[in-house]
Parts: sequence; C-alpha cells; structure tokens
Amino acid sequence: MIKTKYGNASISNGYYNVRSNEHGFRGHGLHRLIMADYLGCGIPKQFHVHHIDGDRLNNSVEIAR
Repeated sequence: MIKTKYGNASISNGYYNVRSNEHGFRGHGLHRLIMADYLGCGIPKQFHVHHIDGDRLNNSVEIAR
C-alpha cells in the first residue's frame, strides 16, 4: 500500500487503485486521478488513460522522447 494525496492506494489487477475514502476517491484508478490533475480537468469514464511505457505501476506524466 502507498499513501497518496488522494488516499491510500494498493495494487489491484496490476494498477494502483485508491482504497481509502478519506478524500472521496475510493475505487478510482490512481493513474486516472494523476492524469486528471495534470490536465486540470476531469476525464470522462469512457476515455482510456494508457501507460506509455506499458508499466501499469509507473504513473509518471513525463513524456518519453
């Protein structure tokens, strides 16, 4: 388990998912929350957020060059 600004997250199905409800994000994928913060807006449920390097645990928003 890791602590994030969104709450505690643990690995489920290869992704970090927020498990605590202290900030109202329980059940959300950490990668989606990080991308929404980066973009400054919400992400519709039907949109997919992919990990550019294929590593589901790497939630860095840096773009590979």
